[in-house]
Amino acid sequence: MKRLIMLLLGFAGCTSARLSQEPVLTTQHIGGTARFQAVSVVDEQVVWASGTDGQYAKTTNGGLTWQNGQVKNAETLQFRDIHAVNAQIAYLMSAGEGAQSRIYKTTDGGKNWILQFMNPDEEGFYDAIAFWDENRGVAFSDNIKGVFPIIRTEDGGKKWVRVPAADIPPALKGEGGFAASGTCLIVGENGRAWIGTGASSQKARVLRSLDYGKTWEVADTPIVADSGTSGINALLFVNARKGYAFGGDFQKESPPENRVATTDDGGKTWRLLPNPALKGSIFGAAQLPKSETFVIVGPKGAQFSNNAGLQWQDLSREDFWSVGCGPKSCWMVGPERRIVRIGWSPTAAPGRNK
Repeated sequence: MKRLIMLLLGFAGCTSARLSQEPVLTTQHIGGTARFQAVSVVDEQVVWASGTDGQYAKTTNGGLTWQNGQVKNAETLQFRDIHAVNAQIAYLMSAGEGAQSRIYKTTDGGKNWILQFMNPDEEGFYDAIAFWDENRGVAFSDNIKGVFPIIRTEDGGKKWVRVPAADIPPALKGEGGFAASGTCLIVGENGRAWIGTGASSQKARVLRSLDYGKTWEVADTPIVADSGTSGINALLFVNARKGYAFGGDFQKESPPENRVATTDDGGKTWRLLPNPALKGSIFGAAQLPKSETFVIVGPKGAQFSNNAGLQWQDLSREDFWSVGCGPKSCWMVGPERRIVRIGWSPTAAPGRNK
């Protein structure tokens, strides 16, 4: 959200028993003044991260080594989101007012980056980008005069088209997204997409689409939204109906009670979940696939849950901005280009049939 932060929970599905996941943390990368605040996990070997000073990093061996890079002529940009297709193809989105909001694409593993989109609106501020596949994607900006700029592509970013205002619910005064972790916008199967908002001092809401971002509806959530610095930072949907919203107020260290909400109907209605003890705002959240293990991160640390968010345990006291998970591992990113891998060691625990 401009002038503000510039700056999962999930349900595992059908399993016969729950497995307790014990985390093992390994710092794989640290050093430098840039802040990494977005991560895209392709699989257990290929992971991309991005952040400030026009920088990004990539591994193709599970984090044993990392390749650092800086996009040419983008040294002052803040890449708040990244979407990786594979080790060769990735998209970077920078956040900032006006022309600072841009989209770049590489098809050669980061050797060259092509500028695909530059925000034409001086008042616009893009917060996140997401893709359903290699070619179909969507990006979202804070509102301009009551309208959310949402752009779509169906050809791998060669052409980005703005969604007509008539197909998007009107924005509340001051309403926008928080470009904290790149996950206030996410996509799902069969053209589904969701956007979490905040900063309106009225309501934190979720916009949802069922047709690859062509048309949108909106729903209120109970996430804290009593100031311009509060609202939803991250969303996660584990299927078409079950989803989670995470947020808070990034100017307050003491956690409010309404920072996590869930939906069982695809985002039409939302209800609160128990509040984690993690201080400050929750910037990012992720689920370890096919498990009830979740991770939440923020400037005050990270926590994990082995039982779908019913209880939380401390994972780290370090500053993290985003987290993403592959089939067996998760990666957290933060200041000083910090990248920490979470390896999970499963231990049998009593579970319940689903």
